[in-house]
Amino acid sequence: MSLAEENLKAYASRVSFSPGDMMQLSVPDDSQTAVGALYSLIHLPANKKDCMFWSGMGVEGTLKVLKEAGFSLESSKVEGDKEETFLWVIAMK
Repeated sequence: MSLAEENLKAYASRVSFSPGDMMQLSVPDDSQTAVGALYSLIHLPANKKDCMFWSGMGVEGTLKVLKEAGFSLESSKVEGDKEETFLWVIAMK
């Protein structure tokens, strides 16, 4: 967190950090311009039974869930190498 704060020091008046359990964050609707959550969304419950998933929905399934949650998908791209691939998504709500 301190590295991110240092790297974004020039934008301190426009950027805030909210460390903590992302399932417990309480923010007013329409109060966020952007949210960065790298390597963390895979650890959220996939359903109400609090089961965890690890990219188990695949590309199409993940994009479908985002759309069903009300996100507008701006772009999505799969990148990687022989060992692993990543789905990068830019979405807005």
